[in-house]
Order: sequence, then structure tokens, then C-alpha cells
Amino acid sequence: MTREPRQLGLLNRSQGASRRPGATSLHSSFAHHEARPKAPKTCSICASLTNCPQADPDAKARVLRTLLRDCAAGFYQQMYFLGKDVVHDRGNQLKDFGFVRTPTRGTEGTSCYTLEHDAQTIELYGSCACCYAHAASVAFIRTRCRFYGWLPQDRCVAGLWEEDDLEVTAPEAMFESVKPLLHWWLDYEAWVGQRHGHTYRQLCFEEWRKVNKRRSWLPPQDALRWVDEFLTKGCAHCRPDKAQAKPSN
Repeated sequence: MTREPRQLGLLNRSQGASRRPGATSLHSSFAHHEARPKAPKTCSICASLTNCPQADPDAKARVLRTLLRDCAAGFYQQMYFLGKDVVHDRGNQLKDFGFVRTPTRGTEGTSCYTLEHDAQTIELYGSCACCYAHAASVAFIRTRCRFYGWLPQDRCVAGLWEEDDLEVTAPEAMFESVKPLLHWWLDYEAWVGQRHGHTYRQLCFEEWRKVNKRRSWLPPQDALRWVDEFLTKGCAHCRPDKAQAKPSN
């Protein structure tokens, strides 16, 4: 018995022929190949696609703005730690670090702590913190949990600043302005760790979680690692993951 030779060509669908699922004709395969879009460019830093902040300037600004909000949430927690340092059993730790305490002419019953640090001036109040530098100044407003550019030549006074004193700057400019404050944060916490050990700050953190669990951020050691990497990586950094934070020893 001889087999009839297979006919080349496409069968007419009107004759009831059906194509195997997923099969394509030679013509449609080439047409699909020709219409295939070019592969998206990747970032040389993190090998992500074009939505990587390094590859898209607009995405870069959006990511950096989000990371600055994350950083502000961490500094909000840090303000609580600073308050605990003021009433430490071994004395006022801010003063021992070198801050000068003066009465404020703003909110009654509060003090201002001032420190000259690496050609910057750091001032701390209970409701805000400021870093004054030659290039730009930044203010952290605690009730808003946010960093702002500080516009006036005069320094900020808790309870006396006005809305026009604050500026919502572009993320790149804000990141540069806040760097000196973050460097001081790391230096101060390193000094606290050397003086009291990591257990002291961890106890502050556990107490803070009881006071305001919703506002609690990363555990102290994880927080310092995140801030240090943020200073280095900028918008290429990852967001803090509180759920996967390593427990501090």
C-alpha cells in the first residue's frame, strides 16, 4: 500500500481544516518576528528594565521621593530616642555629646539643643529638627513627619515658624540637603552604641513600640544600616521592609 504524498500549502478553513493549537504558519511566524518590539533597555546598575529609576529620570524622582518619606519615618522614631537620651540615668546624653542647651523663645517650657558638626549646625527641639549648611538648610517637622527645605536666613524656632518658611523641594535637591543631618544621625548613634551598648537602644525601641506601634520603624541596628545604604545608593536603594527586619542582638 502506497501513501499519497502530502500536499504543501495551507488548507482552506472553509473546508473544515483546523490548525493544531498553538501552531502558526510560516508567514505569520515571520510577520510576528518582524513586528516584535525591541527589548527594553536595562539599567547598568541594577539590571532592571526601563522602569528602573536609573533609566527613567521621572521614575528616579518618584522613587527618591518615596525613600525620603521612608527616611522621615525613621527620623520620627529617632526623635523619640533623643528624648530618652535627654532623661538618661547617667545624665543628658545630648549635652555629653556636645550639644548646648538653651531655653527657647518659642513653645513655653521647651529647650533648644545646638551642635556644630562638620561645618553644619544641628538644632533639635521636641517638635522639629534642623540642619543649617552653607549650600542649603533642611527642617524636619515632627507633626508632619516630613523633611522641608528651610528658606529664611534666621534659624527655625519651634512654635514660631510660618508656612512660607518651608519649601517642598525636588527630591534630588532634598536628598542632598538632608545628607548632613543623616550623617550626624549615624555618627551620634555610633557614639551612643559605644557608650551604652546596643541593648540600650533596643530597649528604647521596644518601649517606643509600646507607646506608638503604628509609628515604629526598623529596629535600631537595621535602621542604621538602611540609612547608611540610603546615603550611598540614593534612589537605587530598596524600601525598608519592617516585616523582614533582622532582630537586633
